[in-house]
Amino acid sequence: MKAIPNGLALLLLALLAAPCGAQPRAEAPDPVVALANATVVDGRGGPAQPATTVLMQGGRILGLLPEGAQLPEGAEVVDLGGRYLLPGFFETHTHLTTVDLKSGRSRVDKDLRRLLYAGVTTIRDMAGDARLLAAVERDLLLGRIEGPEIHYSALFAGPAFMALDARIGLASIGHARGTSPWQQTASADTDIEQAVARAAMTGATGIKLYVGIEAPVMRRLSDAARRRDLQVWAHGAVFPDRPIEVVRAGVDAVSHLCWLAWQDADLDPSTSIPYVHQKPPADPRPSFDPTVVDPGSPEMSALFAEMARRGTILDATYSAYDGPEGRNCAPSLMTGIARAAHRAGVAFSTGTDWFTEDDDPFPSVTVEIERLVEGGVLTPAEAITAATLNGARATGLEDTHGTIEAGKVADLVVLAANPLEDIAAIRSVVTVYKGGRAFPRSAY
Repeated sequence: MKAIPNGLALLLLALLAAPCGAQPRAEAPDPVVALANATVVDGRGGPAQPATTVLMQGGRILGLLPEGAQLPEGAEVVDLGGRYLLPGFFETHTHLTTVDLKSGRSRVDKDLRRLLYAGVTTIRDMAGDARLLAAVERDLLLGRIEGPEIHYSALFAGPAFMALDARIGLASIGHARGTSPWQQTASADTDIEQAVARAAMTGATGIKLYVGIEAPVMRRLSDAARRRDLQVWAHGAVFPDRPIEVVRAGVDAVSHLCWLAWQDADLDPSTSIPYVHQKPPADPRPSFDPTVVDPGSPEMSALFAEMARRGTILDATYSAYDGPEGRNCAPSLMTGIARAAHRAGVAFSTGTDWFTEDDDPFPSVTVEIERLVEGGVLTPAEAITAATLNGARATGLEDTHGTIEAGKVADLVVLAANPLEDIAAIRSVVTVYKGGRAFPRSAY
């Protein structure tokens, strides 16, 4: 008979000595937290729901209870005293890694913290260095920094843009222009399936279609992205094509409402100057005379109808177009396009594409929400839906984020004042909950 090896003998003795039926010790469940006596504005556009209790556990919303309902035994009660409870806000157009090329991570971390404490719990980054974005996302998950959940994009653009734009060189250091997995040249000769597969490997949750991509290539990119469960985002005009071709390519959201002006018959996007950041000294961007564009033209109306039919979100960046009349995309044209799109049933989200000054206690998305109301584009309730439910839709998170209902992530904002009466009340932040964890504004 062969001897049993020492290691195996010790293992057998340990098993024999173990109590019969012993099980691993189960971890204690997360406590149930009851946000009691809240006035809920759930993000779906309906009236506020007073005297409501929202139950949270393990970072999720368990459900909503009316006044007087029995709470789960042992629930931790937080009395909101009638304050207003909203879903966490979305910033659907930011560029964390390109806003300031010299300050690097210190600026990124500061901007993230400011966003979170203003009620922004999710952001959509619309192109940058995926290596840095992935590192930031990891630090957020590890709790090393405070900030919103990040969803970022991989960029596709035509050869001219990739060759000339100054930002491409910076964000793709170590790679030849247009060859990094997160910033790729797209043309009729591109192996689309391989290119989108490389983009997905960066951790991006969407692809962004930029400049110089013709309509058939846009459609191929969109189809390939769908097969990999990636969102598809684009500028309102992807030269040389008109906006309606961008929408028909199957994108989930288009950015910059004034780029939609290129749908007007008096403008020809195929003859526009390539959109390139190259300054100083040159800044060759496509331009037009805003006085020739009619937001109510048949061509524009057809575009808005197509967007509404498909559910294409308009990432309006409304507040980015403040400036003197007479410039490309003047404020009067901006407002005209926004109102026409809204009348046609186009859904807005709240992206900005700019940052407030370093000493401003609130981020640009706060301004965006306010301006959409002040400009007569959206009602306060509609602006809140734009910042919550529509933001989730634009980011591909409608099933898990954007409203206050059972099963969704417990991303919430407590306000001291009623935003349905005065949209400026979004600045009365008391507490932000991200995944059920409280971030009191007083700690900012």
